[in-house]
Amino acid sequence: MKIAILGDFHLGYPRFYEDSFSQAEEAFRKACDAADLIVLVGDIFDTKTPKLEVIERALRIFGIAKRKKWGAKAEGEDSIPVVAIHGTHERRQKDSVNAIQMVEAAGPWKNIHNRKIVFGFGSERVAIQGLGGVPEEYAAVAMKAAGFKPESGAFNILVFHQSIEGLIAGGGEMLDLEDLPPGFDIYACGHMHKNHSRKAGSGELIIPGSTVVTQMRKDESGKKGFVIFDTKTRKHEFVEINSRPFFFQELELKDASGEQVRAGVRREVEELLSKAGGKPIIKIKVIGTLAKGLKPSDVGRLEGEFSEKAFLSVDVGLEEQALAKSLELLRDIRGKKLSVRGMGLEILKKKLAEAKCKVENPESLFDSLAEGKGEEIVREIAKKP
Repeated sequence: MKIAILGDFHLGYPRFYEDSFSQAEEAFRKACDAADLIVLVGDIFDTKTPKLEVIERALRIFGIAKRKKWGAKAEGEDSIPVVAIHGTHERRQKDSVNAIQMVEAAGPWKNIHNRKIVFGFGSERVAIQGLGGVPEEYAAVAMKAAGFKPESGAFNILVFHQSIEGLIAGGGEMLDLEDLPPGFDIYACGHMHKNHSRKAGSGELIIPGSTVVTQMRKDESGKKGFVIFDTKTRKHEFVEINSRPFFFQELELKDASGEQVRAGVRREVEELLSKAGGKPIIKIKVIGTLAKGLKPSDVGRLEGEFSEKAFLSVDVGLEEQALAKSLELLRDIRGKKLSVRGMGLEILKKKLAEAKCKVENPESLFDSLAEGKGEEIVREIAKKP
């Protein structure tokens, strides 16, 4: 059996509204053409309560599945072989109906949150179970509480929608691969927007990625599409779709003036435009330091210059010289693992050296400052030649 794994369509995403529909439709149509079973890994919609206009367009897309003659049949119920879970964008309170449940009533898919469906295809049996998106800090507990176990005599798929430790940037609690129940052949995961696969226990973790750019991060700059897994060969392939090009570029500058920043950004954008067709998405992250006396707000906005040619976002992360030096000093001091008093004394010594102020006993000066005698000390230092 060939299984299509896809999701994170974010239908109705405001900034790239039309892209969300056109790119999702291409992915779903290709999946219906190529697969015997379709697994949707959540965040089908971009909001918890999509507008009626978004739902209407979504039903037209997923209605494609109802027009196909499928070979796979669900055991014990009348259902086309398309399953879905809710993601973090669709999650609502426990007693509220979410968008995935609502669309299920129209018939294009079965919601498999906290349930199992077994599909037969010839002599094959494929069992699918799912856990919709939950807050990250509860993911491991929810996964354990669900008590998922593989179905005997079947190819087993577990579908979920969470961040996974080590595969996505960010702090806080996340699901670890060790938190996944053993014995499944595929662990299909949504939420992360970059296509990825790796071994997970005796099975394989498959992250299809998103079909539309939403966060404009570096890990979204790859190809968009979905995954087809063949249960007989135990191999999978990534199926690319036509998506709006997205470029993420870092520009590093040192002691730059406002005009140097603007010129550097213009140069990068023009170069990227020469490689792209249509109207691409471009994110320029400017890093480094600004010239003395300048602040990031002094650089000005550049997005408007290219509004006809690109969806441009410029992130000016430049540091002021004084701030950059202070951060460097703090990093150096932290590396020495000093006490709080030791760190304060080290900062005082550095600042005195920068000011070319000679003090015979900086330790005594520090203690006096700590005792609130700052004004007396300043007057005393001012008397010195």
